Amino acid sequence: MKSLSLLVGSLIGLFVLLEFVIFRFALPAADLPLLSVDSSKIIRYQENQTGTYRLQSEINARFQINEQGWNSKHKSYSKAKTPGVLRICIIGDSYVEALQVDFDQSVAERLEEEFHERGIQAEVYRFGLSGAPLSHYVYWLEREVFQFQPDLVIINLVHNDFDQSITPARGTYSRSFATVKKTEGEFILTEPISYSRNFSWWVKKRAIFRYLWVREQISPDTLRALFEKVARLLKNSDNSGGNKKVESATRSSDPNPVTSSVRATTDFLFSVLRDVARVESLPVMLVMDGNRGASSPNAILGKLNKMVQELAYSYQLPLLDLSELFAKDYAEHQRAHQFRFDGHWNAYAHSLVAGAIYSFISEEILLHLNK
Repeated sequence: MKSLSLLVGSLIGLFVLLEFVIFRFALPAADLPLLSVDSSKIIRYQENQTGTYRLQSEINARFQINEQGWNSKHKSYSKAKTPGVLRICIIGDSYVEALQVDFDQSVAERLEEEFHERGIQAEVYRFGLSGAPLSHYVYWLEREVFQFQPDLVIINLVHNDFDQSITPARGTYSRSFATVKKTEGEFILTEPISYSRNFSWWVKKRAIFRYLWVREQISPDTLRALFEKVARLLKNSDNSGGNKKVESATRSSDPNPVTSSVRATTDFLFSVLRDVARVESLPVMLVMDGNRGASSPNAILGKLNKMVQELAYSYQLPLLDLSELFAKDYAEHQRAHQFRFDGHWNAYAHSLVAGAIYSFISEEILLHLNK
């Protein structure tokens, strides 16, 4: 009994030391903005939060959650418009949320700077949350973004936006995203469930969690993957080289991500965006992520880019595909577009994409806005 009490006391002491000293001062954990709990179905962050998102020794970025619950350099989004000031709203997931770069260095803020440098008064509001799919971008557009009276809406697409519009990725707030369902032969956009806090909210507030899971990326999944990798290496070292040839010969070809359901769902969502653009006389522009850096072109991702190109063309939605931009830039400058330990755009890529969007807008859309 005495030994048990000593063990429990030691564990409590270790927890206190790690939670309130080590992972707050000596090895500071990553800060995470907390989600808002309200009666609305617009999932967003709790207003007026600041902090520093950290990932290993590579990312040390400040975030600023404004009065409306979005990470932005604008401390508040105004519903009233200033005459003569162009207002652009960008919708997306973690690439628009952009916790990986300082809050004034995301594609939205850099795009605003592109306009200002050319003497054009503009303000760029962003609406982004990690894990959100294309289906929820449409929901945000209709239920949140319209009230800010944008002159142009930009939908930023990444490769997991399409299948996750049908089945969201597993997560503590995935039920709070709108998805697409097919009922009696027709597609509908489902109503999301209002976010509510559970035990995971308490866990995510702990410095121990935010250091090990977020900053150092040590999770049960990563540990399991590491153990499996070691087991494979040990197994291969015990086998002859002939087995590797058999494995290579029997390996299945790359799966096609553009299933009939993914294409049909994307077709439906693009048709909604087309209808919104017509009814509201509001240009809606698409930006599609591309393969980055030194990597060879990914055939799987390329199929999704091709699907987006085809459907955007059929619905007359202006599309900027970033594939060529990233490939050309890397060939010329040999600079990475993402972090070593994180697949999101780095600050250089955010700036690069902002410049490309500005050029595309000035050529394709500004003439429409000036009519």
